[in-house]
Amino acid sequence: INRARGALRRGDLAGKAAALSHAVRIVEEGLVAPLDLQAGGELAANLAALYEYLVRRLTQANLRNDDAALAECAQL
Repeated sequence: INRARGALRRGDLAGKAAALSHAVRIVEEGLVAPLDLQAGGELAANLAALYEYLVRRLTQANLRNDDAALAECAQL
């Protein structure tokens, strides 16, 4: 996310998009994929919702060049 923010500040839109694509892959493949929603109960469900929100916000930030959304995601 920080690489994407730096690229956005430099006006490097291709670099921003590549960095955000990488961030989304990390969330989806590294955080969502291993979740066991049946065994994990409420905690797993809450994490799944958080990760879904992150992916949605990262996608919106990419489309809108929204640094505030990127900052929010980095904080989360």
